[in-house]
Amino acid sequence: MSAFSADPVQLAARAAALRRLATRLAECPVGGLAERAGANTWLGPTADRCRSELSAHVRSINEAIDDLAVRAVQLDHQAANARPLHGPC
Repeated sequence: MSAFSADPVQLAARAAALRRLATRLAECPVGGLAERAGANTWLGPTADRCRSELSAHVRSINEAIDDLAVRAVQLDHQAANARPLHGPC
């Protein structure tokens, strides 16, 4: 059983909040950091390690964005199938 209420209004609100967070993450300029730290900017093993770590972090952020979107869709489906907790039975 979920720790969250099955109230469709609350589920839809949570889905919207997840979408807003995904949008904010997608709009962060962090995605271009690895390119800006390119070989023409900085050379050597430390620079290579930095670019590699930046790229890994960007991939993780992109995966989180995808996960947020998937969970938002799941919450929307739950909201569509849930009965309101308030109002007539």
